[in-house]
Amino acid sequence: MTDASLFKIRKRVATRDHKIMGAGALFLGAFVARAILFKVGTGGTLGIACGFRALIGLSWLFVPNKPVQRR
Repeated sequence: MTDASLFKIRKRVATRDHKIMGAGALFLGAFVARAILFKVGTGGTLGIACGFRALIGLSWLFVPNKPVQRR
């Protein structure tokens, strides 16, 4: 709510848009997790969550390094 460009709907504002995407992803993840919990139970849901966390951790291996700036 502290973003100065919060209500500039027609203008693309990266800070506001990232916050909205983050909040949307949080709610979507909660609904998907609840659906998985209903289908496979607690243990299966935790296993799936751990699998996703492992995949995210492995994906960091493919993030390129920042170029080193020489003085």
